[in-house]
Amino acid sequence: MADSEEDYIGNMWGWKVSFAGLFLILLLLGMAGYNYYVNGPSEIDYDALEEGSLFKTEINRDSI
Repeated sequence: MADSEEDYIGNMWGWKVSFAGLFLILLLLGMAGYNYYVNGPSEIDYDALEEGSLFKTEINRDSI
């Protein structure tokens, strides 16, 4: 840490990059939330756990 306030030069990348990173995180969280809202939770096929596949592998024809 700096010895005095005069030696502190501030955030190396600036606040714009920090806010851009925050915006990116919030955007991705928003997209994940929207996907959950529209499609609901992922359907887990518990019988397939022994086969090594967690998610439902058959394709619904009405979703294409």
